[in-house]
Amino acid sequence: MNLYFGAPRVLAMLMPFLVSHSTFSAELVPTKWELITPVSPFRDAFYHNGFYWIVQKPAYTINRVLRSRDAKQWEEFQSLPSVREGVPQGADVGGFITHLNPLPDGIIARVRREWLLRQEPWTLEQEEVYFYLDDNADAWKMVLRQPPGSSFLLLDAFAASVGGSVVINTEDGWRYSHDNMQTWQRPISSSGSFGAFLYANNKNYIITGPRGEWLFSTDGAFWKRETVPRADNIGTVCAQDICLMVDWYLFGIGNAYHYTDTQGMWHESTFGTARSITSVSFADGLFFASGSSDERAFMGVSTDGVKWTLFPQEFEATFDEVLYSPEQQQWLAYDNFSGALAVSSRVELVDFDNPPQLQVAMKLNSLPDYSGASPGELELLYIPYENTSYELQYSFDFQNWYNDWGQWPIVTGTKPDGIHHYFRWARNPDATNLAYRLAISNN
Repeated sequence: MNLYFGAPRVLAMLMPFLVSHSTFSAELVPTKWELITPVSPFRDAFYHNGFYWIVQKPAYTINRVLRSRDAKQWEEFQSLPSVREGVPQGADVGGFITHLNPLPDGIIARVRREWLLRQEPWTLEQEEVYFYLDDNADAWKMVLRQPPGSSFLLLDAFAASVGGSVVINTEDGWRYSHDNMQTWQRPISSSGSFGAFLYANNKNYIITGPRGEWLFSTDGAFWKRETVPRADNIGTVCAQDICLMVDWYLFGIGNAYHYTDTQGMWHESTFGTARSITSVSFADGLFFASGSSDERAFMGVSTDGVKWTLFPQEFEATFDEVLYSPEQQQWLAYDNFSGALAVSSRVELVDFDNPPQLQVAMKLNSLPDYSGASPGELELLYIPYENTSYELQYSFDFQNWYNDWGQWPIVTGTKPDGIHHYFRWARNPDATNLAYRLAISNN
């Protein structure tokens, strides 16, 4: 996981289908996403220094690194580290970038290479080499040269920085540096078979393992073991002093998720039985969950990783992670297996401490039929907030709003998940220009 930093967001009009609440005050969250031109399948993606970056999978021994400011116009980044650096003159060399990761002030690359010296005694060497490109420098600098270990691990992330120290995962174990990558040491406490993933939450490094255990460290040198609720899960993200772990989907249950409170205690909740979550991530102060329900994709958003708003989208694609560009004031969702990309096209401001009179407005022709509604019915789902009243209203002009539903009887109730409440009413085929809103007021 990459480290993200806060940035201002843009206010725009929103017409969501699902409404949830948080204990946070006014927040701008992306709700509508637009699929854009995909790219070829790739290995790594991240945001750094004004650009979205993509590292495409190597064809034979050739990498392509692409970058873009808006995720629509991509350019090939030509200034890659040289696989020949440090190799004897006249040797045949081949190699490719296995990973590219951002650090706060630059980019670190892990290169796997082999070279053959065609003279007696003939020498074939295979090794990992780590290069660093400072944001203010013109050339890559070799920071570590490490012979490969017994296995070749293609981790999702291999480098992170907390408090000035840098930790990387090499093929034969962890290394940390406290002197700007001039020298490297092994952790004093052994990480054993840990190494499935590495990420940081601005305070700790966290390594996940295969047996329901994690390792925590503040400096990369000393590590502490802790047991977590579920070793087998679809994804884990740590940010804003909590960790969120999402379980695999179970029929009739959906995706349960575990989260820590400020004291480090684990709690459990669920996204609902009809929703299948495929990934979780964090970008610009927001947690994201990508998934599908009734053959439609949705993007879930949360300010605290606990209470979620799930917004249906007009496509079926799901995504691995969400990135944020403060320059573009835009979120980018990606799936590296298919190369699918989507950008946020609409955001909404919601103040849950002091709810405005209008929080949700919808046009009739933008609402789908939900599985809980009969043919010809419409359904609006929401999660109620304490000491708050909700009223469904309609309008012909977005100016004058009415609640006399005698001609279209309303049914209210609670979904089987016990979380979502609903308003359900008959679709009026002759009133295609009607708009609806959920009026919210404090008791």
